[in-house]
Amino acid sequence: ALENAHEAGAPVLVGGLEKASWPKGHFDAILLLGTIVNIRDLDRHLRRFRELLKPGGLLIFNHPDADAPVFKYLYRSRSWMFAPSVNCFLSRRGCAAALERAGFALTSSRRDMQRPSLQKLLHHARLGALLGPLKGLENASLPLPLTIPGVRLVKARSLPT
Repeated sequence: ALENAHEAGAPVLVGGLEKASWPKGHFDAILLLGTIVNIRDLDRHLRRFRELLKPGGLLIFNHPDADAPVFKYLYRSRSWMFAPSVNCFLSRRGCAAALERAGFALTSSRRDMQRPSLQKLLHHARLGALLGPLKGLENASLPLPLTIPGVRLVKARSLPT
């Protein structure tokens, strides 16, 4: 991803967000997909995202819903999917409270819909062995979006200070 960003001429920050030198109110939107649960100090980072966004700026992220039955089952079975990188699990209520503390207004929280590649879908279903007979199709995306079980897509607006 880093190489692709450099090739496209996009600015890239390598390192912690606290070292970023962007001015306050620099961004219209911040997008974090598959990332928010890996943040060590969620409250501090949410406040930093709020600071970097223009008033009314949009924060979009997805997260496993800690209250979802699928994640309660997977966590109980000590699924490989979450170890060792996940630092926090968010419930819907906990997510809303964290956003409010950081100066955001929650605008929507819904089931996440994605069009994963065949390779990603089979890998997460632990059916990667099926990729052999499907050689050449592994990067193909599904024609219709799928609901990702237990994952929420959240949108929040930064409130004026």
